[in-house]
Amino acid sequence: MSVSLRQLSVFRTLMQTLSVTETASRLRITQPAVSKTLAQLEDSLGLVLFHRSRGRLHPGSDAERLYVEATRLHQDESEEGPVPARSGHRIGVETFNGPQGDAGR
Repeated sequence: MSVSLRQLSVFRTLMQTLSVTETASRLRITQPAVSKTLAQLEDSLGLVLFHRSRGRLHPGSDAERLYVEATRLHQDESEEGPVPARSGHRIGVETFNGPQGDAGR
């Protein structure tokens, strides 16, 4: 599993806006780039983070938990500068694959 800071940035913004259009605008990237980045993140994690219904994004419980972790990592990076790859900062992805997760639904 490999998750980039860019993927987490797109994910965090999507969670805040619940809109691919608004996320693309805020991050100054294209809508297809947002969709592709989200798909890559979901594939890397083996999770479905958002349920799509009638053109709307609805975050699942895995997305809610990942948002907490991504926000914590973002705050750590903001306070301490860039987080070194081996700094001990980890996203608790293993917790997303437990029985309470949305994966496999």
